[in-house]
Amino acid sequence: MNIEAMSSRPIAEWTLSDFEAVATSNVPESLKLEFKSDFELGTQEKWRARQDQISSKSRDALAEELVAFANAFGGVLLLGVREKKLTDGVAVSAGVGDPIPSVAECAERLESSLRAVIDPPLAMLEVRAIKTNEDGAGFIVIKVPQSLSAPHGVGRPARAFVRRGASCEPMTMRDLQHVFWEARTSIDRVNRTFDRQRKQFEQVIERRFVHSSYPPHVFFRFTVVPALSFQISHLPSVVGRREFQVADVPFLSSQPTMLTFPSPRWRPIAGAIKAADQDDDGRLREITIWTDGTMELSGMHVSNGDKTKHYPGWYAVGAIWSLYNSWRLRRHLGRVEVPLLMECELRASKDGQVIFSNGDAFGETVAASRFTALTDRLELGVDSTFDDIAQLFAEQIGWACGIDVDFSKLRLGPNLLFDSWRYRKSVSKPARKARRRPSAALPAP
Repeated sequence: MNIEAMSSRPIAEWTLSDFEAVATSNVPESLKLEFKSDFELGTQEKWRARQDQISSKSRDALAEELVAFANAFGGVLLLGVREKKLTDGVAVSAGVGDPIPSVAECAERLESSLRAVIDPPLAMLEVRAIKTNEDGAGFIVIKVPQSLSAPHGVGRPARAFVRRGASCEPMTMRDLQHVFWEARTSIDRVNRTFDRQRKQFEQVIERRFVHSSYPPHVFFRFTVVPALSFQISHLPSVVGRREFQVADVPFLSSQPTMLTFPSPRWRPIAGAIKAADQDDDGRLREITIWTDGTMELSGMHVSNGDKTKHYPGWYAVGAIWSLYNSWRLRRHLGRVEVPLLMECELRASKDGQVIFSNGDAFGETVAASRFTALTDRLELGVDSTFDDIAQLFAEQIGWACGIDVDFSKLRLGPNLLFDSWRYRKSVSKPARKARRRPSAALPAP
């Protein structure tokens, strides 16, 4: 059993079979894996007796293990796996424990209480109930990533812990210094990456922004940066040779794709791979993926028709396309616990003729600003928040264009799991086609 690959998967994909497989395979506890046969109070646990609350002792014991993961390299805690110690002292899984009654409600209550007692809160804490029978009993999987907000503690005043090998231990001053340094280094790397892309964007505009006879156009940049470096080895092989390939977004409604890049022809450059495409009308798209996992889609767009009207939805689709493929790359590399940070820049040509429209022939229009528009830096955490963050990203792009656009149709819903083998096997082809049926389209380019 490849426990490393299993623990790196989103816990939303864990099944009872996965849980039982770990519990019965004599898997050892490790730096990123912890077993608990039951709550700290065992059969005396309040939840087992009344199913209305979880005792503070049991809650705090779990919270200490979770902050220890967050203050180190992240990890998974399986509540409901018995363990035994071998002669060398190593603890290994030894079967499933007694199922927790009303496990779905218990998991919900546990997540809420853990968030309340951990300081600062763990933004990407995930708690999943796995039912074993129709009565609603089962087990719980809890996952927490390495945190950029570390150190975390439990209680008031907070007590900090860290994972050492397979043990949860109190943090020393040296541990605290190390955690602060790691967090600061990661934040500085992200800031430097965004600063570098902004400067390159300005340089591109300066080089291409001078020809007065060129039709009105909009420069765009969508950048997604992982909070922790992915350190992708052999990047041209991973992406360029189809181990991983970018794909169009499976929206629930049909969307224009002229700002996406479904079939790039990659070429290696220093520290990255890049693909570019340009047509006779001057439309340019470039996509770059760096070894740290940063992905950027940029270029220049010229509208059809009278060349002046541009719709914010075109750029919103391009931005979500970038986020979607960064999310897919995160899953492909088994780094689902790493947050993704994103921003967008738009700049209309200096002739002042670009007009942003809400897409309605008689609707709102706004003359494009002569200054670069930059969205807020947003963060995608757990997979389940993709739709909400993507929609907020799209709305901010509309605002950057000076128009409040309804982007409620830019949602994925169940299509978010189309890359999951288990999802494709469990849903029939007619059902999948029905879920992807277009309901409305954004204006054509």
